[in-house]
Amino acid sequence: MRGEFILYVLLSLIAIGAVFGAHVLRARLTLGLAFGVAATLTFLLWQMLLLGWWVTVGTLNFHAATTSLVPALMLGVALAYAMDGLRTARAYLYVVLAIGLLGWGFAEFRELLARFTPMPYAFSLSWRTHLGILAGLFVGGIATMLAGELVRRASPLLALPASFLAGLFVWFAITSFFDYGAIMGLANFVAQGPELALAALLPAVLAGGYGLYARRIGQLLPARPFGEVLTFWRSVEGNLREMREDVLAANHMISDLKRLNFSLEEAEKARDYQMQLSPVPTLLTSAEGMVRRINPAAEALFGSAATGRGFAQLLGERGGHAPPLAELARSRAALALELPPQDGHPARFLEVSALPLAPGGKTVGYTVLLRDQTAKTLAARRAAAETRVREIHRTGKTIAHDFSNLLMALESNLEALQGSAPSPGTAADMRAAIRRGRDLLGQLGVAEVLEAPRLEPVALAPLLVEALHISQAIARAKGIRLALEPPPEVQVDVHPAQIQRVFTNLINNALRATPPGGAVTIAARADADGVSVDISDTGQGMSAAQLAQAFEPGFSTKGEGQGGLGLSISYLIVDAHGGRLALERNADGGMTAAIWLPRASNASAADQAGLRDDFSVIVASPLPQRAARLAEALEQAGIATVAEAHSAEEVAALVADHPGSWQALFADAPLAVVAPVGLLVVDARSGQVLLGVAGTEELAAVLSGLAAGLELSAAGTQAPVAPV
Repeated sequence: MRGEFILYVLLSLIAIGAVFGAHVLRARLTLGLAFGVAATLTFLLWQMLLLGWWVTVGTLNFHAATTSLVPALMLGVALAYAMDGLRTARAYLYVVLAIGLLGWGFAEFRELLARFTPMPYAFSLSWRTHLGILAGLFVGGIATMLAGELVRRASPLLALPASFLAGLFVWFAITSFFDYGAIMGLANFVAQGPELALAALLPAVLAGGYGLYARRIGQLLPARPFGEVLTFWRSVEGNLREMREDVLAANHMISDLKRLNFSLEEAEKARDYQMQLSPVPTLLTSAEGMVRRINPAAEALFGSAATGRGFAQLLGERGGHAPPLAELARSRAALALELPPQDGHPARFLEVSALPLAPGGKTVGYTVLLRDQTAKTLAARRAAAETRVREIHRTGKTIAHDFSNLLMALESNLEALQGSAPSPGTAADMRAAIRRGRDLLGQLGVAEVLEAPRLEPVALAPLLVEALHISQAIARAKGIRLALEPPPEVQVDVHPAQIQRVFTNLINNALRATPPGGAVTIAARADADGVSVDISDTGQGMSAAQLAQAFEPGFSTKGEGQGGLGLSISYLIVDAHGGRLALERNADGGMTAAIWLPRASNASAADQAGLRDDFSVIVASPLPQRAARLAEALEQAGIATVAEAHSAEEVAALVADHPGSWQALFADAPLAVVAPVGLLVVDARSGQVLLGVAGTEELAAVLSGLAAGLELSAAGTQAPVAPV
């Protein structure tokens, strides 16, 4: 990063030095040297713009091309006007505009050539950007002259730096408005203004010193009427022939601009080509919201028949809703959107944003981007659910002892009464129920439910039959028919005890929601990748608001409906198995709990996942967004057990809640120095192993490699929010 900044400063110094040097030597050599420097810097500006080079210093982001070369060009106009006259300044500005057109034309030629051979450029510029830079240079040059005349009448010593700064910021304002329109242009002007001011500080100071020196030796020209500057198309000092040539050149320039405007169709073709290659679902719509073009990523979401239909209609068919595109574009913010599961497709969570297509200032359509946030949203929901369930378990641990004592007393009383009991079988059932209650209470004090499942291939049918037998007594007592349709002969990769708990929880929920005389049905069916198990009841069902909160720990419906801790635990267990759990309202009343579990593979889970599934890592960073990115990178690398922490206290709590479960701490400083004893500690930025532990060499190598890759990726993709 330091070397990049040094190169940027060197480029700025070379550009400014070339302008001052050419101006100092103009008397001994020729004004052609100054014009040549202007032409070189202008052409270099266009080439640098195609590189898309940004330099980051702290919180500041300098656009290298504009903040190093444009100040030098505006400085040249100010020097020429102050010391060589209006005609020379006009000629200087004509050179800049002419070479700017040449740079524009070469950029278009490069775009055409790129279709046939790879080109070493990173960015393409729109015609609005090209035209905005040219217009900014032209208007900025006039502003430089006018400001020089205005300030000279008040303070001759400040005329040169003030005129330079005025022209520079007028150029920036014009280019911003051309590129983004009035509102976004103003925002870009405010956002990037400090960087431009810092870049202009040195040339402004040098211009002030140079102006003071020129005044002492008598090189500053006297003031002239404002009208001569404003009547830019008229000749000065009777030079009508040269002015006619200038007008002719201007007419040619206008003609070139008109021809370039007709290249919009080619630019749209290039944009459409880039859109088709984008992995982000993208749609181009009319101003009324009708879809005109769609890329393959969006076709996978909405189908190939989306063209010609309304964007709102497409969302409605998938169960989503968004405000009108005009309102979404005005908000300039992404909208979080959820598409519920439908026709076998899982739920999707998207960020929707709309960019207006407004050539000439009139909106003719919108570019709609739908960024997939499903993995991130589900991870956040799971983390929140785990945290709340962990808190409930921690509270339950404090009361488990008292309940255990109570059950022990009940069991002792039962022993005393057993001899007079009417039925020994009934007493045995009561004793079994008490033992079951003690087992369940004991689970309040452990974190086994939240640990990664130990998968093994298990037949589905015995699991369902056992869950049916456990809940059969409750069904008989309430007068509810509990039925299991013959399940398919298929095996699933599960932790048997955990999945048994899920089936029992969901069947008991259905029984609690079903009135006497109703029915609870369990049905299973196999597909190519897994098995679906539906537990349906004929109860009162749930409202949309209740359904939205059903998986939140502690939630329950009024009376004896579904909800509570059991659903939250079941959701976490199924998710940890790589499956899905959803609640659906039946058409004829009641609810269905739909569970999908993956089929058992031929190879064992350990053979398929490799050693990385055995790794368990705590990711720690004081920045929540960075911690989420690090956790996502670890999961993509195949490390299944990952937990996030944002402080030393959270790291200590995770280790205390799961003693012996964690192998490594992947953390940013200073959280990396507070690791508990016995954990491998790796710096998440440098990849350096801060604390090694025997037997974790492979995990250390994986984490070090991930850290290096993440930092390299971040350095190569960083860019400001609102570029010039």
